Amino acid sequence: MGHFHVAELAVAFWMAKDFHTRFTCVYNGKPGDGGNVLSHNIWTEENVVFTIILIITYFLSPVGLTIYFLATRTYFQQFAASQPINWRNPQNLKIKKIVSAVDYRLLFKRTIRFDDSLPDNLRTFYRFIRGLIGGFLGFIVLGFYAIYIVYCLIFHRKKTSAIENSPRWPPASVRAHTIESFWHSIITPIENRDWLWKVKSYWLQICTFILFAPNGENPFALFRAMQHDFAESLGEESTAGFFPFGDGVGVANYKYVKAYLQSRDPLIMKDFQTIGWSVSSSLIKYCESNHIFLPNPSHPMPDHHLLSRKIIHQWLAAFPHTLKNLHDSCSERNTATYRYLTRIVPRHPKSEANKEMIYLAVGETLFFLATGGSLTSDERDAYLDCVKNPFTFLPDWFNFLVAGHYKENIGYESYGKFQAAFARHAQGPALQAAFEAAGGKLSKSEVIRLVTMAFCLGAAPAPAKLTADIVHRLWSDQSDEILAGQDAYKQEKMVDLFYENPRNFIKESARLYTVLPMVSVLSNARIANDVKTHTGADLPANTRIHCSLTDANRDPNEFTSPDEFNPRRSAIELGKIITWNGVESDIEGKNKELRPPRYCPGHDLSILVMKFVASRFAPVMISRNQESQRSMQVNGIELMSLNSLVKPKLYVENSLSDGKSRHPDDEESEIVIVIRELYTRTHLDVKTEKYYLSSLDGYTRLIIELSKLALKGWNAKPPRAIDIAEPCNLPTQDLHLKRVDCARYVATWDEDDQNRWHCHTKLVNKILNSAFWPLEDHELQFNSIDDMIAWRWKHFPSMPSPNNPQWCGDSDDLMSRFAFFGLACHHTRKLDPGMESMELHTATLTHSILKSAHYVNDMTALSLFAVRAPFDRYGAAAYFDRERRLIGIYLSHRDELVMPMSHSCGLDNDWTYAKYMWRSSALAEVTIRDHLLTTHFIESNTLTNVSRQFLPAAHPLRIFLKPFTYRTVTINYSAATSLVNAGGLCHRIWGFEYDEFVKLCDYVIAHYRFRTMPDWIPDNMKLKKNQQNNYEKENVNNHVIGENNEKSEHNQNNKVHETNGVSDKNQSEEWVKHYPIAEDLPAFWNIVRDYVRRFFEIEYGKEESKEEEKKGTMKSERTFMIEPCERRFIAELCKPLGLDGIPSRAHLIDVITQLMCACTGIHEHVGHVGDYLFDPSFIGTKLRRDLPSLLPSVQNYSLMLVLTVLTAMKMPGLMEDWSHLIPRVATDNHEDKLPSIITEEQVKSHLDNYYLFKHQLTERMEKIDKRHRMPDTFPFQSFNPSFMECSVSV
Repeated sequence: MGHFHVAELAVAFWMAKDFHTRFTCVYNGKPGDGGNVLSHNIWTEENVVFTIILIITYFLSPVGLTIYFLATRTYFQQFAASQPINWRNPQNLKIKKIVSAVDYRLLFKRTIRFDDSLPDNLRTFYRFIRGLIGGFLGFIVLGFYAIYIVYCLIFHRKKTSAIENSPRWPPASVRAHTIESFWHSIITPIENRDWLWKVKSYWLQICTFILFAPNGENPFALFRAMQHDFAESLGEESTAGFFPFGDGVGVANYKYVKAYLQSRDPLIMKDFQTIGWSVSSSLIKYCESNHIFLPNPSHPMPDHHLLSRKIIHQWLAAFPHTLKNLHDSCSERNTATYRYLTRIVPRHPKSEANKEMIYLAVGETLFFLATGGSLTSDERDAYLDCVKNPFTFLPDWFNFLVAGHYKENIGYESYGKFQAAFARHAQGPALQAAFEAAGGKLSKSEVIRLVTMAFCLGAAPAPAKLTADIVHRLWSDQSDEILAGQDAYKQEKMVDLFYENPRNFIKESARLYTVLPMVSVLSNARIANDVKTHTGADLPANTRIHCSLTDANRDPNEFTSPDEFNPRRSAIELGKIITWNGVESDIEGKNKELRPPRYCPGHDLSILVMKFVASRFAPVMISRNQESQRSMQVNGIELMSLNSLVKPKLYVENSLSDGKSRHPDDEESEIVIVIRELYTRTHLDVKTEKYYLSSLDGYTRLIIELSKLALKGWNAKPPRAIDIAEPCNLPTQDLHLKRVDCARYVATWDEDDQNRWHCHTKLVNKILNSAFWPLEDHELQFNSIDDMIAWRWKHFPSMPSPNNPQWCGDSDDLMSRFAFFGLACHHTRKLDPGMESMELHTATLTHSILKSAHYVNDMTALSLFAVRAPFDRYGAAAYFDRERRLIGIYLSHRDELVMPMSHSCGLDNDWTYAKYMWRSSALAEVTIRDHLLTTHFIESNTLTNVSRQFLPAAHPLRIFLKPFTYRTVTINYSAATSLVNAGGLCHRIWGFEYDEFVKLCDYVIAHYRFRTMPDWIPDNMKLKKNQQNNYEKENVNNHVIGENNEKSEHNQNNKVHETNGVSDKNQSEEWVKHYPIAEDLPAFWNIVRDYVRRFFEIEYGKEESKEEEKKGTMKSERTFMIEPCERRFIAELCKPLGLDGIPSRAHLIDVITQLMCACTGIHEHVGHVGDYLFDPSFIGTKLRRDLPSLLPSVQNYSLMLVLTVLTAMKMPGLMEDWSHLIPRVATDNHEDKLPSIITEEQVKSHLDNYYLFKHQLTERMEKIDKRHRMPDTFPFQSFNPSFMECSVSV
C-alpha cells in the first residue's frame, strides 16, 4: 500500500477519462435488431494495452504517464476521434470503419527523410527545429551574397556592351563574374573536384539561382544576357547558345535543343524537367516509376520508362469523359460532361478573372475528365500548391535553406492529397486501364503514384499557367470605351484571333510563355564535342545540359519576328514550336512511331482543356462584319443587334453545324446581358459616382465591402458535393439552440462549419448590429437605368448572370408571364366563372371585372402591416382573363382597382405604378414568407436540427439526409443575425417598421400549415384539372356570357364524347406551355419521393399491405422505426411542423420528401431573385407614388444587390456526386475487430437507388431543356435540376 497515493489515483482517473473521451477503440459495436448498439464492456487489444499502462502508472506514475503520452501519439493515434466523445453516453458514437470505400493500401507514400516516419507531434517538433536551423543558415547565405555583390562591384567592375531588354537585377558585373567563375567550376575535371570545389560549386549555384529568381516568370531576357556575358568572357562573338547555368550548361540554340530532346540515342539520358537545377528528393523518391520521361540505362529495368509511358497512355485513353464532340446530340456522355463542366467553370465574361480561379478551373476540369469526380477543398488547395510551388523542382541543399525543406514538404503533402483523390476513383475506367497496362509488374499503389506524379507535374504548372496567360492576352486589349460605331472598336482584338483558330492561338502563347523553361539531359561524347566546338573547353561526362525551350522558341533563325505574338504564323513555323517535349509538327504527325520518344502524352488533352477554359473566361466576341453592324435601341442606349454578335461558345472539333444540339450556355441571351453592361459600364463618370456614394449611409458602405470580401474567396473556391463530410462521429445533441426574433429556434453549432465560424465573423456581426448604424432611408434616386447598370457593374462584379434574362420591361404581356412563370406563380389561381365578389387576403372585392376575370394572383397579405413614412403599404392583386391577359390590378393601400387605359395617349402612370406595386409586393411576400420563414426557418431548420439532435451519426437516415442539410445551420444562423434582426438587411430593404416586421413574421409562422409540395399549386391549376379540349373552353365561354348551367353542361358532355382529335397528352402539353410549374413541380416531387421510398424499403423492407399484414405473409427486414432515437425523431419532427402525428411510413416519407424538396426545388423557385434585378427598373422594395420615377434609391438598390449576391453564393449542386456518403463494407484500416453493420447487398441497393435518383433527375432536366428549345417558349427554370443546389444557401 506504500504506492497507494491520491496523486496516482488522480492521474489514473484523468488518464481513463482522457482515453474514453479521445479514442474510438474503447467502444465495440454489436449489430442488433434496431441497428448498431455500441458497448465498451468487451476486452479488446487496445483496452488491454491501456490497462497495462494504468497498472504501470499505479506503481510508477511518471513512467506510466510518459508511456501513455507516447502511446496516444503513436499506437492509439489511428483511433483518435475528431471531437471529444461524451464518454458518459457514447451510444451515438459513429464507428468510422463503415464509411470509407477507399482501399487505404493505395494511400501508401514513400519515406523521403527519416522524419517522415515519426509520430505527428514529434515530426512537427523536429521540422520546426530543422526549419530554424535552415532559415538561420539561409539568412547567413544572403548576408554573404550581399558581401559578394559589393566585392564584384569593387574588384570586378568592368564595362559590358549594351544589351537590349537587359534584366535590371543583378548588376552586370555580378552576373559576369558569376558566369565566369561558374564556367571554370563546370569544366573542372572529375579527378580535380575536391571538397573545396564542392563548396565553391554550391556557392555558385546559389548565386546563379539568385540571378534567376527575380526573372523566373520571364527568364528570356536573363538567358540572353547570360549568353552575351559568357561570349564576352571567352572573347567570342557567340557561343552558339551555350552558357553556364544552374548546375550545368544551358543551351539556347534551336538546332541543338531539338537534337538533344528528340534524340533516340539511349546514351543521351533525359533528366527531369527542371528550371535549371537537380530536383528535390521528394520528386525523385515519391514514385519509382517516374521515369516516364527518363530512359535510363542504369535503371534495373532499362525499359522501365516504356512501361510507365504505356500506363499513362492507357490511362489517358480510358478517361470516362472527353472534350471532343461535346455538342454531339447522340452522345449522352458528352452532354453530361458539358453540363458538369459549365457548372464548375461558369462563364466569366465581365472582367478578367484572377489567376487562382483560372488555375482551379483547369485542375477541376482535368480531374473530372480523368475520374468523373470532383476535388475536395483541401485537394483544390493542393492543386494550387502544385501550380505555384516550385520547390519540389529545386535541389535539397536549397530547400534546406528555405526553412528546412518547409516549402518542399508542403509540395510533397500536396502529392499525397492527390494520391488520395485518385485512390477514391480506383474502380473507375481510367485507373482500371492503368492497372491492366501495368500487367502486374507494378503494384496498384505504385500505379496510383505514377498517375499522381503525371497529373501534378503535367496537369498542374504548365496548362494552368499557360491558360492564365492566354486569358490575360484575351483581355489585354479590351478597352473600357466600347461603343458601337467607333473606329477604334473596329480594330481587331485578341479574342477575334482566338476564336479564328484557338489551337494556333494556344500554340503561339505556349511559344512565348514556357512555364518550365528548361528540360535537362545528361551529356555524352556527342554533346561534349558540340560544347567544345563552340567554347573550346572539355566538358566532363554526365554534366547536366539544360535545354532552354524559352530561347529555342524565340530563335530568330527559325521564327519570323520571334518576339512578337502572331497566331497567324505559317503552319511551318507553328510546327517548329517546342513546348510539349518535342517539335510540334512531329508530335502531331500521323505516324505514332515517328513521334518524339519523350513527348508529353497529354499533349492533345491539354490543348483541348486550355481551349475550353479560355473560352469560359474570354470576353465577349463581337463580329466586325460591317454588314451586320445594325443597331437597336434598348432603354435609350444604342447596342449592336443580336445578329451581329458571335456567341462566346465552346468551339470543338466535329461539332454539329445544324444547330440541333444546343446547351443552356449557348443561349444568345447571355451575350445580350454582357454586351449591354459593356456598353453602359463607362456611362457613370467619377463625379456622378461620388455623388451617388455620398448618399449611402455607413451601414450600406460597410456591408458592400464585406460582401465583396466574402464573395471573392467563396466563389473562387465554392464547396462541392465531395466536400460534404459524413455526419459528425460524435454526439451532437447540444446544437446550442437559440431563440431569435422573427424566427424559431435556430442552432448555432454546425458540424459542417466547425472551423469557419471564427471570432472575426462574430465581431463583424456585432459591428453590423451595433447602434453605430441608425436606420436611415436615403431616397436619392439614380438619374437613369444606365447609371444603375454601371453602378452594378463596378460595385457588384459578383452579380451572377440570370437563369432567365427576359424579365425586362413592364409590358402587360410580360406581367402575364410574371403571374404564370415568375417566382409567385404558385399563388396564381383560377376564379369561379361568373363570380360577383371575391375574398382577398385583406378585402372583399366587388366589381364588374370579375365577370371577365379568370385568374388572380393575390399578393395583398402584406397590406395588413404598416410601413415607415412616406412609403406606401404593400399589397396588390392582379387579374387575368381566360387568355391570361392582364385586365386589372387591385391596390390594397388605396382600396382601388386600376385598369389599363386602352385609348390613353402617352404614359399611363397609374397603370404603370399598379404593375410595379404588384411585382414588388410579390417579391416581398414570396421572399419573406415563402423563402425566408417557411423554407429556411421552418422546414430546412426542422430537418437539420431534428435529424442532428435525435439520430445517431451512424443512423442510415442521418447519413441519407446529410447532403440536404449541409451547412444549413450556418446559413440559417447567419440569416437570423444579419437579415431578420433589428437594423438588419430585411429591415432596411423593405419599408416595414421593425415591430410590424416582427408581427409579420409571427403572422406567417402562426398561419403556417404543413403541406406537401404538390399542394403548393392550387387545385384548379393542377395539370389533371386542365386537361380539357377546345370544346370545353368554348362551353365555358358560353357560360360566361349568360348561358344557363344545365344547357352548358349538356353541350359540354356531348362534345367531350364526340371529340377524339385532341389527346390528353396534347392537352397537358398545352397547359404546361402556359403554366409549366404544373408539370415541373409534381414531377420533381415524385422523383424525390421515389428516392426516399426506396431508401426506406432498403433499410426496413417493403411496407406491408393490409392484406399481407393480416395474413402475415410479408415481413420487413427489421421493425420500422422502433428505436427510442427514431421514435423521438418522429415526435420532434411533428412539433415545428404543426403535425398531430405521423401515423404511417407513407406519411413519414411524405414529410421527409417535403423537407428535402424545400431545401432544393422550392428554395430555387422562391429564392433565386437575381433574375428580377437584371432590369433595375423591373422590381423594387420601397414604394412611393409621389416620386418622379419608379427607380429605386441608390441606397436601396445597393442593399437589394447585396442580398442578391449573398444569396448567389454557391453550394454543392444537386447533380453533383455525393455517393461517397453511402456507407461501404470496406474498412478504414487493416483492423477488422468491429463487425460490419451494413451488408454488401444493402450497399449495392443504396448505390443503385442513388444512381437511379440521379438518372431520373437527368431525364427531368433534359425534358425541361427540350421544352425550352421549342419556338415561342418562355423559360421556366425553377425546377430544372441543373440549377438546383442540394441544400439551402443564404
